[in-house]
Amino acid sequence: MRNMLLELIIVYFIPYQDEKLSYGRRKPFAKLMDHYANQGLKVVLTSGPDQMEIQYLKDIEELTKAKVINLGGKTSLIELAALIKESRFFIGLDSVASHIGAAVGVSGVTLFGPSNPVNWRPWSE
Repeated sequence: MRNMLLELIIVYFIPYQDEKLSYGRRKPFAKLMDHYANQGLKVVLTSGPDQMEIQYLKDIEELTKAKVINLGGKTSLIELAALIKESRFFIGLDSVASHIGAAVGVSGVTLFGPSNPVNWRPWSE
């Protein structure tokens, strides 16, 4: 399984934070996934177990032309950490996943909403 993950997980998206903050972000995330997929990269989506998060990822998946791997609601915290560690790049909102990415040394972009990045950004070099 590890070799399969190394081949598949290149760009990692966690686009959901809460409905109020995430509502208008479906199309931009879909376009971003298309951009990476057009460059030959595989895209993985994930979320927590909440049904709103899972539906949010399904909505994005319908908007994108990219073939994505949707693991929404299917990973434990330990599995999430392992997946992020094997990825080349991380894109997500301010969440535990962005902090995991920083902790395991994965380059990435964390998008912030109303929270202050100075206080809540992932700590990395």
